[in-house]
Amino acid sequence: MTKTQREYKDRLFRFLFGSSEHKDWSLQLYNILMGTEFSDPDQLTLFTLENVLYKTWKNDIAMIGPDGRLLLVEQQSTPSVNLPVRMLSYVSQSLNKYLALTGRTWFDARPIEIPAPFFYTVYNGTIRLSAYTISLSSLYSGTVSEQALDLRTVWIDINGIQENEGHGKCRPLYEYQWFVKHARQNMKNMSGYQAFRKALEDMPENFVIRNYLTANQKEVIMLSLYEYDEKLVRKNDAEYYYENGFLDGERKGKNKGLAEGKLEGESAQVCRMICSIMKNHGFSFDETCRFLCLTEEEIRISRKRLEESGVL
Repeated sequence: MTKTQREYKDRLFRFLFGSSEHKDWSLQLYNILMGTEFSDPDQLTLFTLENVLYKTWKNDIAMIGPDGRLLLVEQQSTPSVNLPVRMLSYVSQSLNKYLALTGRTWFDARPIEIPAPFFYTVYNGTIRLSAYTISLSSLYSGTVSEQALDLRTVWIDINGIQENEGHGKCRPLYEYQWFVKHARQNMKNMSGYQAFRKALEDMPENFVIRNYLTANQKEVIMLSLYEYDEKLVRKNDAEYYYENGFLDGERKGKNKGLAEGKLEGESAQVCRMICSIMKNHGFSFDETCRFLCLTEEEIRISRKRLEESGVL
């Protein structure tokens, strides 16, 4: 099997369900969320966007089903009431792309037929949630008696998903959550890298996603580690890196575990992410930069700063 080449920071969820190599898994996800029973993956169109909201991130999954409906799916491990705002941006961009592909414009005199959009969030965080819906109108400021525009995002908690029952009827989704659950359990007594590798090793041989994940083992682990570390950065950025010496501009320790000097400007978060992955998971500077898909200029600046701080 040819290993998939990634040119952007990605998530494991999209690696599984947004790949043209396995549109059958995408179709299974579409069927379980939309209540359909389509069987021909070639009738499904993957429609994921590039560079929406964030410089280097894509939205997770967008696809147009055989019935012509547009499904947008985001995977979340933390609750967020602001998903409808993000989905609004995603669907606007998706419709622009749809019009471009069909040769239509907003200025056509004839009515434009567009795919009906549906919005789902697949949640697998540690805080258990019941299935619920968040509306865009709930975020409107002031008193609004009548909404001219609304958007509803349905949240589905896949923690505790059962094989061949409910959403577990989507076999790849059940197996994806199995992997996440076991890696999370492993993290209680081992490093992130070891936890994800052990989860891969323990995955049952009859899992349909097993061969695909093991064939791309290093990349799968890196995708998982990146998501894990990104959450860590966002959750407690300043305190975490201060404790590890990465932002302490006054100390000049010679220990390589300390990063001396203040990381400022636009390259600060890039340097922090590099330091975190190198320190916690044992990857080299070059391996980390390749995974993060950094530009030559970003690599040059990061290398210079980390060399000056004593990390490299």
